[in-house]
Amino acid sequence: FLISKPAIGFSETLPKGFLRTAVVEVKGKTHHAIIVGERHFQVKKKTTFLDLNGQNIALDTLPVPCKADIKYLLRMDEDPLLLELVIKELYPDSLTVFAPRK
Repeated sequence: FLISKPAIGFSETLPKGFLRTAVVEVKGKTHHAIIVGERHFQVKKKTTFLDLNGQNIALDTLPVPCKADIKYLLRMDEDPLLLELVIKELYPDSLTVFAPRK
């Protein structure tokens, strides 16, 4: 029975990919991603954002640029999926504005 149904009893909560962590400088944000260098990290409804005090914040109120610890899934042929972002440092020119659309 376990051979034919190996996933029974195990919940698959994350899409396929390699879990990674990094300290990065977030340069900007869109309504669907954060921008680190030239790479976009896709944001989903379940993505968690924490401020300097460890309090949950929304993407709308995420100040950029900032230094942050991120947890993400590295996926083949897709932008990485951002799971969690924890702000570590704010810069004097940080604002909560989104990057303009191109």
